Amino acid sequence: MTSEEFPAAEIVSQRGQIAGRLAVSRMWLATLACLAGAIALVWFSLEPAGTEIAIRFQEGHGLKPGDTLRNRGIDVGRVLSVELDKDLAGVDVRAELAPAAKALAREGTRFWIVRPTVDVTGISGLETAVGSKYIAVAPGASQSGRAQFEFTGVETPPIESADRAGLELVLRADDRHGINPGAPVSWRGVEIGRVLSCALSPDSRNVDIRIQINATHQRLVNSGSRFWVLSGVQFDAGLTGLKVSAESLATIVRGGIGVITPAESTAQPARSGDIFALYPEEDENWTERAAAINLLELVPPSTVALSASWQQKTLGFTRSLTRPSLGVSLEEQGKTELLLPASFLAPPSGSLEGSFKVSLDFKPEQALEWTAVPNGGGLLARVPFANPDQPTLPADRLRVPPGPEDCFVARQTSSGATVLESLGKQELNLASDRWLVNKPALNSGLWNGAPVLAAKDGQLIGLFVVDDTGAYIAPLK
Repeated sequence: MTSEEFPAAEIVSQRGQIAGRLAVSRMWLATLACLAGAIALVWFSLEPAGTEIAIRFQEGHGLKPGDTLRNRGIDVGRVLSVELDKDLAGVDVRAELAPAAKALAREGTRFWIVRPTVDVTGISGLETAVGSKYIAVAPGASQSGRAQFEFTGVETPPIESADRAGLELVLRADDRHGINPGAPVSWRGVEIGRVLSCALSPDSRNVDIRIQINATHQRLVNSGSRFWVLSGVQFDAGLTGLKVSAESLATIVRGGIGVITPAESTAQPARSGDIFALYPEEDENWTERAAAINLLELVPPSTVALSASWQQKTLGFTRSLTRPSLGVSLEEQGKTELLLPASFLAPPSGSLEGSFKVSLDFKPEQALEWTAVPNGGGLLARVPFANPDQPTLPADRLRVPPGPEDCFVARQTSSGATVLESLGKQELNLASDRWLVNKPALNSGLWNGAPVLAAKDGQLIGLFVVDDTGAYIAPLK
């Protein structure tokens, strides 16, 4: 065998193939990473699923899929379908609550279809006359109700006061006397409650009218209270002519109920469920013998009138400005301090440096002194205060509230008289560290720093504040 015929071995390097495989596997890894990223983007871009509920109504009133569910004027869900039920006796509505409104799917929540209503008491639901219908939602009074996904809708809006805490009583009469649900219950012309329902008594011989007295006024009613029918219009004919007196329009249309409590030493506090007689008219002796009843269980604390003053330049001219506030003198652990709004102690923007001071109204020469940001920058401030002539509030009159509750705002006039304004829990909106208040009667600097007293026990639970951000209650912490 010659050298030319001898076979020669071919040596093939594997480094290139290995590198190729590695390159291919890196490409696949990059592809998988891109796929995972795309899936994540799609997943997070999808809207979270809402809570589906079923509502049964007697009538559909033109409701259709796509219409909204509303609570407090904002959309909280949408209608998915509207169909007749199997028995053709009602309408089944499937709806979806928005994720943020899933807490509405609980016991006690009520639903009704809003439609135009026009009568002499007012106009409601007019926006649905030309636009889409919608389902109004009213959450139950209990925030801790069990979850529920099937509901029976109501045909008419529920009575507003039905969700308020208060005293629920039954008035028994021989006739309905034209009284309807929603009619006011009045004490000397001031509304203190509402009629919830009218029905026959168990033996059908009388009419039972169920009423609710607001929590802020339930101390006015005891076992000796008298209730009578307000007819709305009264005529009194005499030698001098005809005298006509009328109640409010709501009383004329829906009827109304008056109440007064004569002074009786044997009277006991009224309890929910108690039954009272409803008289057809008022007896003047009841009003003449009316008892003086304090709306609060405890005497409101005395307040200290304060005045903040400063100088400010405007268009080259220097002006002196002032703003008022109230404070409450407290005594804790042997120290006397003045509780007042922290915003009142903050110099206004634009005030001349060193010109801002806070002094007592009755002693302008006595200025308050403080060395640090009061109360760590919170809504309330405590500053040292020593005035032997000013009554102090003991520590056992203070209570930290767990949340918004029925209360009174109290202030004293220059003559020493006490002025009270009631605030129901439903009029307060919790916003982080404060309770927002929307009541025009309180949007005045005269109420700034006024003590806020709980309706149920008269304890001090905060101060009322009116500043540049609006009116609110600063609760004790």
